[in-house]
Amino acid sequence: MVKYHLNIFAEIEKICRQLSHDKFVEKIELLSGSSIGQHIRHIVEFYVCLFSDKDYVNYDERERNLLIENSPLYTLEVLGILKDKVQNLDFEKNVIFKQSLNDDKVFLSTSYARELIYLGEHTIHHFALIKIGITALCPELDLDQNFGVADSTIKYRSTQTSTKCAS
Repeated sequence: MVKYHLNIFAEIEKICRQLSHDKFVEKIELLSGSSIGQHIRHIVEFYVCLFSDKDYVNYDERERNLLIENSPLYTLEVLGILKDKVQNLDFEKNVIFKQSLNDDKVFLSTSYARELIYLGEHTIHHFALIKIGITALCPELDLDQNFGVADSTIKYRSTQTSTKCAS
């Protein structure tokens, strides 16, 4: 699990290093006017929220830190802190998940491991959107062909390819 999330952080770092500041913050019509930086901020803030000092996690209450979406260099600093947190985390430790659904407040017992699985899936979804944005802004940027593709889809595709080749 540690390696999986460190890989996610490495992908974000790669984008922060490869995109110019202007491309990082540029509003992309294809993404409903959002920027690559805004999607990266959204991803990073979920991790920051999980690792906060609160005795519960509520992703809706996360801090909207505009410095993350506007500064790739600052984002790299935050990722350094998150890498340290992931590497020193007790994955089995329980955490309370808090969510508002309409007028109801829901409290669930969960673990850091389960929340990190959720964050991984959440990130893949945003990576897919980021890939669309990067392709529109700077198609010359080299992204892995599986960037933004869920592991289950990658595995499924590999079985389809081998099945087609075998027939």
